[in-house]
Amino acid sequence: MWRTALVPSALGTKESQVLAFWNTTGQASAVAKGAGRGYLSMRRAAPGLADVVLRACLEFHRSNGDRLTAALLAEQVWQQARCSDPAITETRATTMAAAGRQADLDAALRACHAALGLRKGSTDPAWVSLEARTAQLTARARRQQATAADRHAPMKFVRSPRESRFMRAS
Repeated sequence: MWRTALVPSALGTKESQVLAFWNTTGQASAVAKGAGRGYLSMRRAAPGLADVVLRACLEFHRSNGDRLTAALLAEQVWQQARCSDPAITETRATTMAAAGRQADLDAALRACHAALGLRKGSTDPAWVSLEARTAQLTARARRQQATAADRHAPMKFVRSPRESRFMRAS
C-alpha cells in the first residue's frame, strides 16, 4: 500500500498528464515515439508502482464521468501489457460480463481467478473488491445455468380459511 503514496509524485492531476501515462486513443499530443505509453516504460523499472499509477488513471476517468474510457483503458492495458492489477482486472471483468452470455461470464471468471492467484497476501482493498466481483459473477453464472423449473418452481399458496362475510338470514 505504500506505493499509493507515491502516485501524486509519479502522476499529476491534469488530463494531459494522465494521457501521457496511457492514452486510450493512441494519439498523443507529444510528437515523441511512444507518447501516451508511460506505463510501459515505468513497468520496466517498477511494476508495482506502474500498476498503482495506472489505477489512478482509471479513477481519474471514472471521476470525470467517462466510464467508457476507463473500460477501454483496462482492456488495452490487459491486451498490450497483461496488467493483473485487481482494479484493472475488475473493470475488465465487469465489461466482459456485461453481455450476460455464459461464455462471457466464464471468460470474466477466468480473468478474475487468474488475477486472484497473484494476490500473495496483499492487503490492498482492491483485492477485496475483486473477490466480491468474482463472487457476484459466480452467482450470476450459477443462476444462468439453473433450469427454468429450478428458477420458477411454482408453489401452491396455502391460505387459512376465513369466516364467511355474509350469513344467510333464514
